[in-house]
Amino acid sequence: MNICIYGASSADLEQIYYDKTEELGRMMAKRGHGLVFGGGATGMMGAAARGVDSEDGYILGIAPRFFDKPGVLYENCSEFIFTETMRERKKLLEERSDATIVTPGGIGTYEEFFEILTLKSLHRLDRPIVLYNINGYYDRMKALLSDYNAVPKKTLDDILDFHVRFERIHPFQDGNGRVGRLIMFKECLKYNIVPFIIEENLKLFYYRGLKEWYNEKGYLTDTCLIAQDKYKAYLDYFRIPYEK
Repeated sequence: MNICIYGASSADLEQIYYDKTEELGRMMAKRGHGLVFGGGATGMMGAAARGVDSEDGYILGIAPRFFDKPGVLYENCSEFIFTETMRERKKLLEERSDATIVTPGGIGTYEEFFEILTLKSLHRLDRPIVLYNINGYYDRMKALLSDYNAVPKKTLDDILDFHVRFERIHPFQDGNGRVGRLIMFKECLKYNIVPFIIEENLKLFYYRGLKEWYNEKGYLTDTCLIAQDKYKAYLDYFRIPYEK
C-alpha cells in the first residue's frame, strides 16, 4: 500500500511533531508501505521521508517544477514526478496513493484535509483517511467534525454554528476567517442553501455576531441573511433558480 502524507512544511513546530512523524515513516516502511508526498525536504513531509528512507522504503515525491530549488525538495526519493501546477500535483497525490494520513500542519494541510474529506463524503473518493493526532493537536477539530457530521441534513444554523466553533479553534497563524468563510460558502452550496459573501460593510456586524453567538445567535444570523439577500438579487437578475 502507498500512503499519502500531508503535513506542515514549516520547521517551526515543536520537535515532538517531527520525531513522531519520522517514527511513523519508519513504521510504514517496516510494514512494506510506500510513501507518497509533496516532495518537501523540511517540515513533516521531510520527517516522514527520512523515516521511510531509513528503512529503505519506497518514496514517491510529487511537486510543481517551480519548487525545484536547492534545499527545497527531498533528494533521496525512489521516484519523483514534476507537475506544472499545484492542482495537478494534488490530483496525482490522490491517484498514486491508497490511503491518506494527515499530520499536524497549518492552512495548506487543512485545505488538503478538507478537500479529501469532502470527496469522501460525496463518494468521489474511497480510501482510509487518518488524522495523526500527535500531542492532541487535532482534538478540538475532531470534536467539531464529529458533532457536525452527526447532523444528516445541515441547515444554515448548523453551518453558522460550525463556522463559529471553527473560528474559535483558530487553527492557523493567519487566514482563519478567509478559510472559515470559504468552508461556509462551500457547505451552503453542498446543502442547496443560497451562499453569501461577507463584504466590508458587514464585517463589524459579522465580528459582533461571532463574539455573541452563544448569547444571541440573531446577530450573526441576521448579518448572514442580509449578505444572502444580496446574493439572491444576483441570482434573480440572471434568472438562476434557487430554493426559497
